[in-house]
Amino acid sequence: MPEKCITPAERFWSKIKKGSIDECWLWQAGRFSNGYGQTTWHGKGIRAHRLAFYLHNGYWGNPCTMHTCDIPLCCNPWHLQAGTNKDNTQDASRKNRMAHGERAGLAKLTNEQARQLRTMYASGQYTQRALGRIFSITRESVQNILYYKTFAKI
Repeated sequence: MPEKCITPAERFWSKIKKGSIDECWLWQAGRFSNGYGQTTWHGKGIRAHRLAFYLHNGYWGNPCTMHTCDIPLCCNPWHLQAGTNKDNTQDASRKNRMAHGERAGLAKLTNEQARQLRTMYASGQYTQRALGRIFSITRESVQNILYYKTFAKI
């Protein structure tokens, strides 16, 4: 008897540990280095949760497919929603998942240096331009630190 051919969608769903609608359905196969499930669809690498959203809803969550549960391996369609890049960034910020202070990718100062800069400015002995030279950053960067636009949560 010939083997039953399975569809690409059936193959995809077979790699997910399913539970109830309320539970996360975790991807059981390959992963990207950032922790998201990795699969292929028509020869292209894709995040597993995006494909789960597409297969369930019939359209891509462009440009973003967001997790309401914040579990990168979750492929439960009821935990996924379409959104914009702005929606995704605002969601991450609201949930305190954004890098702040010295953990931010482009930060040139440590949290301690930012505190020191604020203390030095408060003493009245240094201008913003002078602090920029001392810390090797622009006056605009000094101003952003002083007005808590950067290093706000330290």
